[in-house]
Amino acid sequence: MRCVIWAAVSSPGQASEEKDSIPSQIEAARELIQRSDGWHEVQEPLVIPGHSRSYIFLADAAADMPVYTDLMQLARQGEIDLLVCRGRDRLGRTDALIAQIEEYLASYNVQVLSLSMPTKIQEPGEFAAKGNRPAIWMRSIERAKSQDEVAELRARHRMGMRKRIKSGLHASKVPYGYRLGPDGYGVPHPAEASVVRLLARWTLEGLPYREMLRRLPSHASGHHPTSVTMIQQVLRNPYYRGAVAYHRKDRKTHRWRDRSQWLVAPGLHEGILDEDIWERVQAEMDARRRQGSRAAVVIRPLSGFLFCAECGEGMIIRGGNPDYGYMYYACENCADRDGVHRNTIRDDVAHQALIDWLLERALKPELLAEELDHLRSANLDDAQGELRSLSQVVGSKRAALERYRRDYEEGWLDRTDYYTNKLRLEEELAGAESRLLELQRRHDAFDVERLEQAISAFPPEAIRRLRQDWRQPDVARPLKALLRQLGIRVECTNSSLSIALARAS
Repeated sequence: MRCVIWAAVSSPGQASEEKDSIPSQIEAARELIQRSDGWHEVQEPLVIPGHSRSYIFLADAAADMPVYTDLMQLARQGEIDLLVCRGRDRLGRTDALIAQIEEYLASYNVQVLSLSMPTKIQEPGEFAAKGNRPAIWMRSIERAKSQDEVAELRARHRMGMRKRIKSGLHASKVPYGYRLGPDGYGVPHPAEASVVRLLARWTLEGLPYREMLRRLPSHASGHHPTSVTMIQQVLRNPYYRGAVAYHRKDRKTHRWRDRSQWLVAPGLHEGILDEDIWERVQAEMDARRRQGSRAAVVIRPLSGFLFCAECGEGMIIRGGNPDYGYMYYACENCADRDGVHRNTIRDDVAHQALIDWLLERALKPELLAEELDHLRSANLDDAQGELRSLSQVVGSKRAALERYRRDYEEGWLDRTDYYTNKLRLEEELAGAESRLLELQRRHDAFDVERLEQAISAFPPEAIRRLRQDWRQPDVARPLKALLRQLGIRVECTNSSLSIALARAS
């Protein structure tokens, strides 16, 4: 039995006490290991010489105390079979943390022995976490206790936060623009406070958020928001008008609640913005949000029809500048190690090329007829080639069936082998014959006249309108339907498009 000793105390003072000292815990555990036949230490004791260990999650404890990471690594690598400690409370101060540690160790078939409450220890080859019913029941009880404990701790945390808000203190750390003062509340930072005032002024002037983000580096002397989301969070926080707030975000959906549901109280700190200015900023932001929610949805007709010529994967919208009216189609599969896409094209360029292609065929029916004839011939060649291939497959399967039947009748195959191979070949033959019927049906259903009618039903005047209005839903939706009906396939290579009618599929 490969053992490791665990010793821990809650404070440096306890580490020197005789009863719960680190040496006494290690000595008691080592004495038990030496008395037990076949047990031996394989690792120096894992020691926490003074920490409360009041964590709810194992990941948080491991982040602050590397000894938990060492224990997890030993279990994961299969180097230990048993963890020996004075008591389960040495593993952690909360039932939630203890339950997670025992669950983690059990998943790697590592048992835990508590000197204060010893349990029967099985041999490593006999112990299996999934089949140890007493251990399963104990862990179920511990999980239930830990869930109840977590719920209670969260309720106490919410109660404490509400008490802080009602007393005028911030709920967590002070926001951007402030530093924590000696009295426990925020003190405005001169440079960052000027940035907050500047953002409020720009908002009231109607400046877009992205333009604010672009101008900030040249106006801010120090740290400043680096994203549109950060700018909006600054402008929405009532802390800047001298108030403190809690319960602003739904923890389940991670969405901001309506302002009427916030818990707001006067703060003890000095506000950076006047209350009247802050309220005007909120009204402007609300108006922008309402206007944005009513904005027409951009429909890109090429989405779903544009493919990378190098790898064949579909290209999707990535990056660009929507404020200037364009985005980029990019192939996610063709990117270098730095994440830079090698195959990209602006969406407006791609759509204009598609519109020119459609317009040329609408104005020159003879060009479309030539392409349709070529498509018909290509489909016929494909059908004939696949037909020959499938015919050969069907013939070979039938010949193999006859050969197995003859070998069985002559005694070269026993009954089991014959019927096993007979069933397999009959299933493969049925699949090949079904594919032949599907190929014939698909080719018969390919109607060139339907494609001609689809083009003629979209007059040149409508195609010309697409040059300016392809982003409008009432124009983009019919165009997308036309592309789907025609079976258009567009391939891109370094901003160059190859457009063709798709073959029958």
